[in-house]
Amino acid sequence: MRLLLAGDAGIAWPALGRWVASAFVLPGGLAEPGSAIMADAALRAHPADRLLYFAGGPEHALRDASLGDPAQALTEWAVRARAVLRVVHAHPGRCLLVDIDDVMGRADDLLAGVSDWLEINPQPVEPPPTAAHEVDGEDVLWRMAASACVAARADIETLAQEWLASCIPVGPARAPTSPMGADAALVRLRQLHNDLAEHHRARQQLHAERDALARQHAEQALWAQSLEHDLQRQEEAVASLDGELARQREQQSVREAENERLLADLVLHRAQIDQLLEHNDALAKDAASAHAVAEAAKAEHLETKAAAAAAAAHAAAEAERIAADAARAAAAATEAKLAAEGALEDAGHRLATVTDELDQVRQRRQALEGDLQSVRTALAEARLELGAVQAEREELTAQLIQAHSDAAAAQALASEPAALGNTWPTGNAGSARAPVVAGGVSLVRLRDEAPHREAHFQFTGVLTPKGHLPELDVRLVDHHGRPGIVIFGNAAQPPFSGWRQTGDEAGQGYMLVVPSDGEGPRTLSPLPAADWAFLRSLADLLLLASEEPEFGLRPAWRQVAQRLCLQLDSLPPRLRYDNLRVVTNADGSCVVHLEAVTWGSRQLSDVDLRWRPEGATGPDAAGCALAWLLPEDPDVVPPLTLWPEAPDGRLQAAWPLAVGAGFGAAARRRWWAAQPEADRRLLLAVLDALPAAAAFTDTARQARWQAAAMALHAEARKTLRALRLRSALRRR
Repeated sequence: MRLLLAGDAGIAWPALGRWVASAFVLPGGLAEPGSAIMADAALRAHPADRLLYFAGGPEHALRDASLGDPAQALTEWAVRARAVLRVVHAHPGRCLLVDIDDVMGRADDLLAGVSDWLEINPQPVEPPPTAAHEVDGEDVLWRMAASACVAARADIETLAQEWLASCIPVGPARAPTSPMGADAALVRLRQLHNDLAEHHRARQQLHAERDALARQHAEQALWAQSLEHDLQRQEEAVASLDGELARQREQQSVREAENERLLADLVLHRAQIDQLLEHNDALAKDAASAHAVAEAAKAEHLETKAAAAAAAAHAAAEAERIAADAARAAAAATEAKLAAEGALEDAGHRLATVTDELDQVRQRRQALEGDLQSVRTALAEARLELGAVQAEREELTAQLIQAHSDAAAAQALASEPAALGNTWPTGNAGSARAPVVAGGVSLVRLRDEAPHREAHFQFTGVLTPKGHLPELDVRLVDHHGRPGIVIFGNAAQPPFSGWRQTGDEAGQGYMLVVPSDGEGPRTLSPLPAADWAFLRSLADLLLLASEEPEFGLRPAWRQVAQRLCLQLDSLPPRLRYDNLRVVTNADGSCVVHLEAVTWGSRQLSDVDLRWRPEGATGPDAAGCALAWLLPEDPDVVPPLTLWPEAPDGRLQAAWPLAVGAGFGAAARRRWWAAQPEADRRLLLAVLDALPAAAAFTDTARQARWQAAAMALHAEARKTLRALRLRSALRRR
């Protein structure tokens, strides 16, 4: 077991709480959850833990928020107070709520109260901390101002009263303090005036800071817009650079093609030079041959030689000119290539810089998109959980309406008992149930071996709710220590209207009912009154059969039958009836008539309710949402114990039930608090059966009638929960 310490923000409770915790030696030690939600989780996870909560009223919230908005402070206090009250109500007896104003200066009384609550004697501890001895002075003017603020909010005032009622007083009440004198009041008024002036200046400073923050927020918004514009411009610049890079690549391709063309021309010129050199060699050979052949014609030879020399000179000059042109073209191509490479490298650097900036912007955008996706995922999960809860609620509502609709559809079969001379004893004599008449009984088969023990009986001349049966096979079973009953029959001729086949044995169907397992209560819940009485009386007949000496059964079988009867009687009482009729009146109301009603072991005869499914017109008997009508037969005892009387001393013909729009919340609580616990359960059972009446109206109004009936049921249960919580708080 651990002791959990918690308290309202803004009050000096931690030192006092730890001092109290140091006086008790607990196996789990001490823990301080940070909020009411964490305290509720700890209490649910560890059923042995206890929570000590130091509470402060709305005045503390106003005092802490004196420089802020009082309305916002009260609203925040209400949210915290409701969260703490939900935790206290969810764990009754495990939470101790104390008022900080009540325990300040009374540390010993607080220690004694916690000792009684934990049922543990405290250990000797050091004196309490200094803060535990300080008691706030009676600031009359402040309390008047705070009380006025609280009184201006009706919801806060009601919650404050419930909050103080939930706090457990520690020791005797404080002695009232003497009223403040005139001089002291004047001094206190001046101090308050100075404090108000200082608070006003502080509030003006806060307003100035708020305006500065607003301006800063506006500047940040403008900066964000500027960043967005810069991002757009950068994206446009990147696009422009991409286009420029594409154009430069195209120009580079053109230059490379021109260089290739110049290289081809250079190769061509070199080939021409080689041809000229070869021609020059041929000329030289021709000149030598001519000199050798025609020595005689020296003049002609000289002229030829001179012509050859001139031609060679001209060819050499032409070759030099072609080589110079080729060199200039190669230099121009190299310069153009170097310029293109430099421009390409510069463009690459600029592109890398812009790409890095663009990647950073994209990363920020991806982070924001990830946060947005997380929020959308959480919202989708919350919507799925809400849909699952709504679907489960609709399924439970449909099951409840279907159960009552099945009970309303079962009609009682009235038949006169047959004259069965020398009849066997009847079941459950003297009770409100109609006994089962049987002409005789025989033991068909006995299997007395664990874990599945069975005693098969056959009753003859049985009068059932469906009529007279010549024979009825019934088996008393004991499966793994769980008693049960097996009723044989068939769907064409069932022994009673609620008979449902759960199995088959040798071609004969049977219905198995084990009250102690999960399916037993669900099988028995929709049975009408006559069917329930018949099944309960069959259990009594099995008890009588187990005691028959001629069958020679062990005493253990009598205990099995007794436990079967006891488990059937221990099931929660349920309102059962054999027939339901609805009569619609001209004023929009209707009379719901339940025939042959039983409530547990009580026989209520018939029950008549006047219901206004379209809405109440007032709290009186004529205009209320739901009224219970007095039985017309004066010899019939009213089903409720506190039936009101008319001015003439007779019982009222109609009793308005405190549900629906005709009654306020306080009036409903007073009405339900005055009813005995047994009457409350009977009234809730009647409200459970009310949705079945919607099946007797036209299709257009069925949904509205069902919703109206379920709303009355939910409102009654909410009122009873509030009463139980108030009662538990008063007991503590």
